[in-house]
Parts: sequence; C-alpha cells; structure tokens
Amino acid sequence: MPRSACLLVLTAATLASAAQPDCDRACLKTALDQYLSAVVKHDPSAAPLLPGFRQTENAIVVRLGTGLWQSVTALGKLRRHYLDPESEQAGYFGLVEEGDHQAIVTLRVKVVQHQIAEAEWLIARKGDPGGNGPALPGQPPGNFFDPDNLAANPPPDRLLPKTDRLPRQALVAIANSYFDGLSTHDGAIILEHHGCTRIENGFTVTGRPDPEKPGEKTECGSNLTRFNIEYVAARRFPIADVETGVVLGLGVFIRRPGTSQRRNALSEWFAIDHGRIRTIHAAMFYPPPEQPVPNWPPYVGNWPLAAGIVPGASASQASVGPGDLPLYKVDPFWPKPLPNKWLLQGVPTMVTDKDDHIWVFNRPRDIMPDESGASTNPPRTDCCVAAPAVMEFDTEGNVLRAWGGPGYHVDWPAPGVARPGPAAEHNILVDREGNVWISGSSQGDSIQKYTADGKFLWDFGHRAPRAPAPRPPENNQQTDIFPGGIFFFDLDEDAREIYIVDAKRVLVYGYDGAFKRGWGGHGISLSEISNAPAPPYDTSGPPPDQQQFAPALHCVHLSVDGLVYVCERGSDRIQVFTKQGQFVSSFFVHPSTPARGKQCGGPGSTVYGMCGTTYNLTFSHDPEQKYVLVADGTNDKIWIHERKSGKLAGSIGDNGRMAGYFHWIDAIAMDSHGNIYTGEVDTGKRVQKFVLTNADGAARPRPHE
Repeated sequence: MPRSACLLVLTAATLASAAQPDCDRACLKTALDQYLSAVVKHDPSAAPLLPGFRQTENAIVVRLGTGLWQSVTALGKLRRHYLDPESEQAGYFGLVEEGDHQAIVTLRVKVVQHQIAEAEWLIARKGDPGGNGPALPGQPPGNFFDPDNLAANPPPDRLLPKTDRLPRQALVAIANSYFDGLSTHDGAIILEHHGCTRIENGFTVTGRPDPEKPGEKTECGSNLTRFNIEYVAARRFPIADVETGVVLGLGVFIRRPGTSQRRNALSEWFAIDHGRIRTIHAAMFYPPPEQPVPNWPPYVGNWPLAAGIVPGASASQASVGPGDLPLYKVDPFWPKPLPNKWLLQGVPTMVTDKDDHIWVFNRPRDIMPDESGASTNPPRTDCCVAAPAVMEFDTEGNVLRAWGGPGYHVDWPAPGVARPGPAAEHNILVDREGNVWISGSSQGDSIQKYTADGKFLWDFGHRAPRAPAPRPPENNQQTDIFPGGIFFFDLDEDAREIYIVDAKRVLVYGYDGAFKRGWGGHGISLSEISNAPAPPYDTSGPPPDQQQFAPALHCVHLSVDGLVYVCERGSDRIQVFTKQGQFVSSFFVHPSTPARGKQCGGPGSTVYGMCGTTYNLTFSHDPEQKYVLVADGTNDKIWIHERKSGKLAGSIGDNGRMAGYFHWIDAIAMDSHGNIYTGEVDTGKRVQKFVLTNADGAARPRPHE
C-alpha cells in the first residue's frame, strides 16, 4: 500500500476513534450501578472510584464512608437512570431507603477513564427546612415531600424513536428556556407543552386553578410574576440523555431583594419530546443563608445569601450583609468601543493612577485567527487587530494612550515567542510621577520602567538567561535572578522600595536594584524555605494551614496601615505581614476550591478547571480599608472579606459572559471614588467597570491598585 494511503487510513481510523466517547452508555450504566450498589453495601471499596474522588451531599463535601454511605439501606421503588456519553456523566433520580424512611434524590456521577471522579447528591427528606427555614412547633413541615405521589407520577422510562431524538445542544437549550422564563418572569419564553406538569420533591405544584386564567389549570410557566425568584443562578446541564429526551438541569433560585425566604438549590429533570418540555421533576433543598452552593467546579453560583450583592444590583437591592458593605452595580457601557479595529486580549493586571486613569495591561499575542482578520494584507475580514499591550482609559471609558507589545523593546516580555500564553505580559503599575512599570513572566523577564507615552527609562535587571538556555532550578535562598520572570510586584514610593513575590518568598529591593530583605510563609527566613514542590493535599477538604508558602504567589499589595498582603493561590489563602516581614495573620478564601494538585487545568484544558482562589485583590474605599476584595478566577467571583478578621462578608459576580459576570477574572483595580475595574484572561478577554453605589463622596487616590 502506498505510504500516503497508509496515512489516510490511519488518519481516518484516528478520527473515528476520537469521535467515540471513552465511556459509552453501557459503560456509564455499569459505573452508576456499581456505585449505587457500593453505597447500599456501605462499602466504598466496591465502587470504581478515581483517585481524588469527590462527593457532596446537598453541597457539603463528605468523606468516604460517611453520610449516605452509612444511611442508605436500599434503593427505593422508583428508579430512573439517565446517561450522557458526550459529557461522560450519568444520573439517578428516584427514591432511596434509609432504614424505615424514604428520601427523594438526584445523583450525578462523572466518569473519567472508566472510574467515577465525582458524585453529587441532592436529597430531600421529610421534615427538612423549607423556604422559611425549619418548621416551627405545631406547624406543617417546612418543605414539600411526597414520595408516594412521585412514585405514582414518575418521569418517563422510555427510549425515543430515532426520528424523534434531538441533539444534545437542542435539548439543553429547551431545558434552559425554563430557567430563562423564571428569570424574566415571562412564561411565554418557556418551550413547554400545554399541560406541562411540575413535581417538586414528589409534590405536584401544577394542575391547580389558574388565578390569572379563570377556568384553566396552571402549567409549568404559569404565574411567574408571582414567584419569589429574582433569577436562576449557577445553571448547569451536565446530563442530556439524547435517547430518552431527558435533561438534568441544576441551579440556584435567588430570591427577590428585600425578602427573607431562603434560596433553594435544585435539580430539575426535564422530559422533552417534539421540541417542548412535557414534565419537570425536581429534587431540591433550602440551604441556610451562610452555606455556599452548589460547591462544584467551576464553582459557579456559590451564593451565600449574606453576600447582599448580585451582578447588576443597585444599593437598594442589597437586603443583607453589614451596613457598610460596599455595594456595586455594573456599568455595561464601559469601556467605549475601541478605535482602530483594536480588540483587547487577555488582561492579567490593571491599575489606576493619581489622575484616576485606568491602565490596562493586555497580551496581544493571545489573539486567535478568527479575531484578527483585519491584520492581514489585504484584510481577510472587517475586524480586528490586537490592541497594544498598554492602554490608558479615563473613567468614562475613552482610550487616552496606547503603546507597547512584542518587539517594542529588546527586553519586552517573552521576546521572539509567537504565542507565549500566560508566560508573557503580566504586571503593571503607575507611580506618582506618572511612570509606567511593567513586568513579564517568561524565562529571562524582569521589570521595566517607561514614561506614560512609552519612552523606555530603566530596567531592573536580575534576569535569568533567556531560553533556550536551561531554566535555573528553584532556589529560594538566592536573590540575584528570577528564573521564571517577575509575576507580581508593588511599590513603596516613600521608602523607594520594590516588593516582589516569587516562588515561595517575598523579596524587597531598592529602586537601585539592590536586595534589602526577604521572607517566606508565616515570616520564616529565606534560609528556612524549602526548595521542594509544595506537597499535595486531600482536596475533599480545605488546604492545610501550612507554614511554607504554596505557589503560585499571585499578588502583593500594601494597605493604608502599612501591612503587606500576599495572595497565596496555591493555598486559597491571604497572608499578611509587616513591611519587615513579621507575620501578622492569614485567612482562607473559599477553601473548598482545590488550590493545587493533579486536577488543576490551565488555559484550554478540556478536563479540569483552574485551581486556587486568590488571583489578586484591592481594598475597600473607606478610609480604614475595612474590607479586602479578592478576585477569584476559578470561581469567577470577587469575594469581599473583612480585612482584619478575614470573615467573608459578601461577593460580586458569577461565571458567565454577560455584563457583571466573569470568565477567568484575573485583574482588579479601584479608582479614587471606590469604583472597581476588572480584567479577564483565557477567552474572557475584556475589562469591566463596577460603580460603587453607597460611596461617601470622598476621593481617595488608590495608586498601585
């Protein structure tokens, strides 16, 4: 056979193999049955569990052998199995027995390499708290619960004719129309059959006299303006069973502002035929106000009610949280359209200056072919070209100046690398004289200083040899070079000092480049820092409160009272020091998020999301900077913590592409009036502005933030 023919055969075979799921329907059914059998037998060793297996029960992580592993004694009389080879996930909906009692459950399992990596349970039991909390003495149960009615009115157990099957994408879109209808309070948006039935925890909530349509019965989309739902957050559709036409939707019902009713976290099983929803069966629970839900990667919608802030909320909408909690509303029109067909790329950092101008550092080499059609000669498409690396905006969103990028200077970050990804432009600061300081994060990068117009002024040095020279090994004791470039730094302009975080240490240099002092985690000396990789930990629980820093160290900032704040992303932690390196305190930021380990993906990963929660931070606008606002690119939120105690006080945003939401937020800055500006990397590639709605009117310049 000719060589070209061999290649053609091999290529076709490879493509055919790649098109097949690693775990087909039979594989998923087997894994699900093995897992359920192991739960009933109270024997985790009988289930094919992947190392690092994680299980939640009503959004709380449980250890192997506890929780349902102990309580479930049998599967109930109603059992439905739904399978999705495309997502390699399987689900069980129905009843389980816990001794003499029944529970209504949804189970989602994720299969990786024929082993179960995740198990997510939503459980409803008799007497559980409802929307108003636990039942009061002498009052009916707080939640709906009717397992007998559920068994009498089950979801479908069927296989649709092949001619009636819809693709996965269409099934998900139809199911999502229900959440859209609830969020807009418009039942006409919902793609439902006439007579659509909804059953919550076994209780039928439709089919009752319709107060808005005399003589008719309520359906799935009836009377939505009466529902106490502001919108549906944390939407996920992990299972879409094409052969049965059943979709599992997961979400959190956020209540209308000013009401005390609890959120509910829910699973919805949508039975779809002929392009519309026929029935909805829900298993749900009402978490207490302080509990984050759903507590699953990418950790979208972890909505503690105490946050008091939702994307796009105004000051009047925040009904809970401390009275002085900063409240924000997104400005969807900031920035204004860019000139010259420019298109922003990944934004790892941004900063404000003494004039309240916002300086954005973006990575022009992130641009993809489908974004850069106007860069060819002749132009292939009408738009666009990559924007310059350094961009200056005013508070109205106008571009004032723009310059820099690959080749701008011989030592511009990552010289000669066509697509460096995150190992490129990384940090930007503007000093009180208006000079622009930048750094890069590839081998051989350092800090450079330019004028506001882009004229080169000074180079910090301390560069490692450029590739292809071997990268020097990690050595936390030497202070001459930075093997991986300089990710983050801050300036103490009064002391003329540069603070740099690198590997497992904080280093301080003078403006002349001379080393002055340094320390490690909890203030240990440089000589005490280990050069070994940070050890792994069991990610079913929080990171250990270890002494050593766990890279990556992802920010360093100075507060108004002269303390040094370090983002320790490898431990979901913020550590606080004096300027001389004495340890003051630390606190964790959403520590249920994996901080490091094998299940940490990078840009473009199709297997795992990112890890760590402390990407960058800024301080609140009040004179004492009572709060610290932490940008979390894994959960796609800004967490608001009390600065002194570390206590969580609120949050802003969620995972999404709309205004006020984030995808991989990495940058955060604040102007003198307390407005915050954010930047996103990966495919987010944008900046946003959030207006402080309860400001005191005072102007407090925020250099280096």
